[in-house]
Amino acid sequence: MHDQHLPGSCVALGHMARGLHFTDLAFEAQKCAPNNFLGERLQRHHRVFVSSLEGKVVQLSYATREIKAVCNLHNGPIYSISANEGFVATASGDTMIRVWPLDLQTFYLHAEHTSEVIGVDISVDGCKVLCSTTSGSIGILDLEKRDYETIGLCHHDEITACALSEDGKEIATVSRDSLVKCWDVETLIQNAEFSVEGDVGISLCYHPSVDA
Repeated sequence: MHDQHLPGSCVALGHMARGLHFTDLAFEAQKCAPNNFLGERLQRHHRVFVSSLEGKVVQLSYATREIKAVCNLHNGPIYSISANEGFVATASGDTMIRVWPLDLQTFYLHAEHTSEVIGVDISVDGCKVLCSTTSGSIGILDLEKRDYETIGLCHHDEITACALSEDGKEIATVSRDSLVKCWDVETLIQNAEFSVEGDVGISLCYHPSVDA
């Protein structure tokens, strides 16, 4: 921010990405790095991944703001994308969550659901991937054990976003039922609930230096 203005820069889409409808973006960056401005620790080779309703992900160079590639990853819309320094996770309307290497060539892990997957987040240690679905349930994909656990029905309506706390001990969810809920990962006990009556949250995240 400078003088109450948030500066930005444009990316020329050209023929590669014209006509796409973008839904989310993620930076190729270490989640547990020091809490400073992201641009100060991204190198020239780092990328920004942008998902779309057409099931494609656009890879941008963070340094040059140029399109590097457009990859077709899902047969349905990609509603959410998350990344760290080692891999990318995507959540799609084709009921799949997939984990990809940074080049997005071939996924090496996935989990299928009974409803659309609309939220995804990667834990700070990179060992777990959290996802949420339109049915109101959430699940955790354990990358080390290669195991998937459905936590269960958490809301009475579609979950619009989910997030893992920095220490990996708590999950936050926001839903079209106008509620934000926080859950203990181990016990699945609800720790807190906040009402946003009259409005619907579409995104949330934990503060990087405190618990909530």
